[in-house]
Amino acid sequence: PVVSTDCPSGPSEILENGRYGKLVPILDPNTLADAIQQTLCAPNDREMLMRRAEDFSVKKIACEYLDFVLSERR
Repeated sequence: PVVSTDCPSGPSEILENGRYGKLVPILDPNTLADAIQQTLCAPNDREMLMRRAEDFSVKKIACEYLDFVLSERR
């Protein structure tokens, strides 16, 4: 499970606006602490989270990066 601050460029895209983890406002430690506690106490769909994590594996990202670099050279 993931809890992240909703800073610009990244977390909301990766977590699909909260589908794959909680997003809390930046500079709000109380809300962050509450979200962490809720996440630790709540059941989670482990398989779904693991499938999402695979989207960011070193192998997959390296292949996507290489495809991008090679397509730019054409």
